[in-house]
Amino acid sequence: MKFENSTVKVFGAFALVILVVLGFIILDNWHGKEASEPEGVSEPQAVAVQENGGSETAQQVPQEGTLAAAPQQDGGKGSAPRVIGSERSIRLSKLLDNDAAHADALALALELADKGNNNEKVDALSALEWLGGKEAVLTSIKLKGAGDAVGERAGQVLNHLIQESLVTGEPLMDAASWKALFNGLYDDSEIQSYMVLLSGYSLEDSFPILLELAESGREKVADVAKEYLSSVAFGREFKDVEDAKTWYKQYQELQAKKAKEALKEAEE
Repeated sequence: MKFENSTVKVFGAFALVILVVLGFIILDNWHGKEASEPEGVSEPQAVAVQENGGSETAQQVPQEGTLAAAPQQDGGKGSAPRVIGSERSIRLSKLLDNDAAHADALALALELADKGNNNEKVDALSALEWLGGKEAVLTSIKLKGAGDAVGERAGQVLNHLIQESLVTGEPLMDAASWKALFNGLYDDSEIQSYMVLLSGYSLEDSFPILLELAESGREKVADVAKEYLSSVAFGREFKDVEDAKTWYKQYQELQAKKAKEALKEAEE
């Protein structure tokens, strides 16, 4: 009985030793993995060695001939896009870096967007996205129809510029621009998406444009515009476009009357 107890104790101690050894092995492997993969860096990420002996995750390198958008700081606009590629694209990048040369940068970007090769057009669109303005929007609309990387980039730039103008409350597109955009749209979901963006502006800025779209020759666009007339007009239902026109005229008259009364009260 004592032998059996001793045997049990020996085997128990042996098992304990094995467990402790395994524990050390597992712990050592865990520490080794932790050291090889710093926190916040996933396995596929490259690590760039710095002069001071430290390291940081390598930035994605833009392909030759394309502008790379610089990271934004504190929610601001950020610095101008960087470029590697054609001489004209490099010149565009340098102009963007010079605050006093933005007019020249805009002129060159518009030229490349019109007559450049595909890489230069993409570069021009990236520059226009950063510069902003009505000409940037019109150029994006024009190039959006291209069925390649240029068209895809133009769509991204256009969306960015519209959303930015919604934040500032300063529309960049008039009725003619919106009609030109919708005339080039054939996908139902895309028509809906841009109609949502349009209806995001104030009633005064969006309703007149929706009225024109509701009478456009494209039935698909006109039908969606009619739906959004009601949405923009605080959910009011309209029998037809003429009814919507009548309501908007009365709305304008009411707003003018209120403004006149407010001015009179301020003078008193």
